[in-house]
Amino acid sequence: MSLSAFLADPNSVLIADASVVIGLNASGHAHRIIELTQRRVIVPDNSYHELAVGARFGHDDGAQLDMLVGAGLVESMALEGSALTTYEALIDGTYGETLDDGEAATIAIAVQRGGVAVLDEKARRMCEKHFPNTVQGCTAQWLLGTATLGRAAHVEAMINALRKGRMRVPLEFLDAVVALIGVEAAATCPSLPRVARQTATQAVS
Repeated sequence: MSLSAFLADPNSVLIADASVVIGLNASGHAHRIIELTQRRVIVPDNSYHELAVGARFGHDDGAQLDMLVGAGLVESMALEGSALTTYEALIDGTYGETLDDGEAATIAIAVQRGGVAVLDEKARRMCEKHFPNTVQGCTAQWLLGTATLGRAAHVEAMINALRKGRMRVPLEFLDAVVALIGVEAAATCPSLPRVARQTATQAVS
């Protein structure tokens, strides 16, 4: 999938997991990024709850999400109908492995609505394996596709998501991320794969 492939359909609905919201918030440009994306963005109630619980531990992603919802940029959605059935299968081991509530709900709503499941880490692999017709995206890919922020803000958003949000980057987008932020910055981003950080460190030493 190309960097902007999951944003190519102007009618696509983006269903974002909690980890994606965390990455967008950490970027420091969530409001503007979502405005520029010009897509309907949904966060499942399950993911919304995960972020709200984080407030007990000093995290403010739930509060930041509330502001995005209040601004009309994001909406929350409950599971119902076929989405609920898919969700239950993803958390009860029907597929031989399980996902957490938010990840499972994200996939379930995307499958039901023909939307884009915006996910990070293990959930991407499960979605591809069991729902190959469901389009996927990830936080890094979303950020890579928002060059209209302007060069400086674009780089800042990516670095913040990596450092503050500890955003994971799938291998297929790693080179593009490093090219955007530069090898010096890449060497100081602990969420990047170790081999990428070591390579970047060697390049600047």
